[in-house]
Amino acid sequence: MLRASPPTHLLPALYDEAFLAWQLQISSADRSRAKLVEKMLSELVKTDLDDTLDLLKCLQKELFDVGKRAETPEQNAREVRDSKPPELFFAEHLRLYKQLFENEFRLWSTVPYLFVCRTYGVATRGTTSESFVRIGSSAKYHGLSNLKVALPFGDPTTLLKGFNNEIRNAGEGHDDWEIADDETLRLHIIDPKTGLLKGRGHWDFKREDLLSIIKDCRQSLWALRVGVMLFVCNNQSLCSNLGQLRVRKTSEARAYVEQFARDRWFTITQLRADDARTNIYIALQLSPVVLGEMARVYFGNGESYDLARIDEQVAYDEQVVGIIQYLLTIFAEETRPPKLEIRVSNEAGQQIASVTYAPSEVHKIFSMKTGSEPPTPTSGTLPDGCYTISYRVRVPLGMREVVEQRFGRGRQNHGL
Repeated sequence: MLRASPPTHLLPALYDEAFLAWQLQISSADRSRAKLVEKMLSELVKTDLDDTLDLLKCLQKELFDVGKRAETPEQNAREVRDSKPPELFFAEHLRLYKQLFENEFRLWSTVPYLFVCRTYGVATRGTTSESFVRIGSSAKYHGLSNLKVALPFGDPTTLLKGFNNEIRNAGEGHDDWEIADDETLRLHIIDPKTGLLKGRGHWDFKREDLLSIIKDCRQSLWALRVGVMLFVCNNQSLCSNLGQLRVRKTSEARAYVEQFARDRWFTITQLRADDARTNIYIALQLSPVVLGEMARVYFGNGESYDLARIDEQVAYDEQVVGIIQYLLTIFAEETRPPKLEIRVSNEAGQQIASVTYAPSEVHKIFSMKTGSEPPTPTSGTLPDGCYTISYRVRVPLGMREVVEQRFGRGRQNHGL
């Protein structure tokens, strides 16, 4: 599916999708649906490159908020998965279904919806890329499901597997459902203007039926997301114009930077910024990751490997500056660098550095590379010395001890 090495910033997302592919039992048909989305983007680029790239930027901009909105319904559904009262189980899973439909599907169905509107004249009131992203999920669902034209490279209606406007409406949408004595969920399909049953009249689901439909939705969302990722990975010369991710909110910046910092064994304890982003304050704490011993990984095809732990000494100042550089890149403007305050603590929470940089020195951090002259702080100094980070690498069975001896096991003390 990938025709080129993916850009570094997409690797974590691709690893997540690879894990989901295993978890969701993604099939060759699902992969074909992902390729269909990639092909749609390729066709859109031919007609309007700038508009298509603008659409990808709009999708990127919405990712954080879509993820935050999904957290609570997902957590609630997990907590009642084995719940005895059927009312609790069905209520939370119908709420989850609505989230998948109204939140995630609304975002990720934008590409095929825009494609059928632009290519096959499906009626729409969307005008700009941002407006297409914000068009409701029902309009996108009907725009795709009503398409009667056979496409030469795939059927867009296959991207709707699991999604059904009637289930959404009768469920969390209009709350017109009941539970029978045998714990079957019955969804009533009602015409809101007449109050009478319409179409098939109702849907009946056991617990496993609803879980199966939700899994179908997740497989469709996987195909929609991965199709966009494939296009970006396989057209890097075009997509280089997308530019660096820019975030609007401190909470969003913190979420992204925490992921970056975690790989360097730091957590963010505080992040503050004024509205103009002329002053930014960040507090970092060293947070070692506990790795298990004697780890091994097994694959579905019968392969198995040992996981060797590698210890590596890294410099405090280099890791801290790397985290700060990532923060500035996504959250500040190089043309208007902020005043920057940094606090660093060891794993016990004891402060080991307090540093302030003036805007003129912060400007240097944006373009710093390995070996560059470090910026000069107005006050304080970054911690010197090194600390140890550990990570695992896959090795052939029986080679763990050899590799660990070769690369020096035995963790060093953290801190200064």
